[in-house]
Amino acid sequence: MSTAKQFRAKAAESAESLKHTVVPSEIREFQRSISSFEALADNEDWLANNFDKIVHSTSNTVVCQQKSFSEK
Repeated sequence: MSTAKQFRAKAAESAESLKHTVVPSEIREFQRSISSFEALADNEDWLANNFDKIVHSTSNTVVCQQKSFSEK
């Protein structure tokens, strides 16, 4: 299953849970969860549809140089 489908499934689970609560704090939490999972799914779809347009790094490694305290 793709990541976007997994996020949409989690949003659906939260929507189902929202139907079974009357506690205001839980309602807000489920609404936030639904919104977040839907946004994540939309982002995954966008990445999948635009992968060829993204600028990719030429190297998978990051090189850092650190000076020791004894160096000036």
